[in-house]
Amino acid sequence: MNVNKLAGKYEQLKDKTRSHSYITIKDNTLVEIECCRKVTGFGDNMIELEIPYGLLKIVGLELRLKNFGTDSVKIYGRIHSIGFEENAGHGTEEL
Repeated sequence: MNVNKLAGKYEQLKDKTRSHSYITIKDNTLVEIECCRKVTGFGDNMIELEIPYGLLKIVGLELRLKNFGTDSVKIYGRIHSIGFEENAGHGTEEL
C-alpha cells in the first residue's frame, strides 16, 4: 500500500470515528476538550486545536497543556476567550 493510499484510508477512518467534541469550561482557569484530534498551534497566549468539525482557538495568558491523552486535553491558564471555526463542507447539526 503506498503512502497516499494509506493517508486516504486514515482520513476516512477519522471521519468515521467520533464526530462530536465535548468541551467543559471550569471558571476561567480550565478547559477540557474531549475528542481532540491534534494541536495545530501553541504559544503562551494562544492554543489552537483540531476537533472533528473545525478548529478551536483558546486565547488567554500563561496557557499550558496538560493530560494530552488518546482522546482529550486539558488547558490551564487565565482564559480570555474560546473561538470556533467550522471546517468547510460540514454543516451544523440540527437538534
